[in-house]
Amino acid sequence: MVLSHAGTSSPMGAGADSCRICHQGGSFDLAAESDLNCFRCHRDTQTKALKAYKHTEVIHDKYPTVSCEGCHKLHKAEGSALLSQDESALCRGCHPEDGASNTHPVVDMESGKGQIITGGDGRPLTCASHCHDVHGTDYKYMCRLEPGRELCISCHKDFGK
Repeated sequence: MVLSHAGTSSPMGAGADSCRICHQGGSFDLAAESDLNCFRCHRDTQTKALKAYKHTEVIHDKYPTVSCEGCHKLHKAEGSALLSQDESALCRGCHPEDGASNTHPVVDMESGKGQIITGGDGRPLTCASHCHDVHGTDYKYMCRLEPGRELCISCHKDFGK
């Protein structure tokens, strides 16, 4: 499924010319600097961006910027949330799974079936689904909760007893 901002609703009202949400008049010029343009509609993300821990803007050969456009394709994308690619592949583009001890497995290889691990809520486990929020958090490593016990027991309920 290909996703796009085309036809989206905005603070300008449902059915507003979706191109004009970001572009001025009939030109290709942006109404504001890229991230600020996004924040006009995505206010929750702007609030997160003000938090103490967020993804830094690191220049990487595969992703020239870690602004919104570093991960999201604003006009057309295959991934959910207009990500430029599958979330796990996107993260591994800069953070390869090299067996480091600080990574959490997302696939259960011990089962012999290579099943995708799900979180306590039944959703598939990915970098950002349960553990990290790259847009911004109050916790180091961009964790959604305090790293350690609180974060772990959000899925591993039996360990909290």
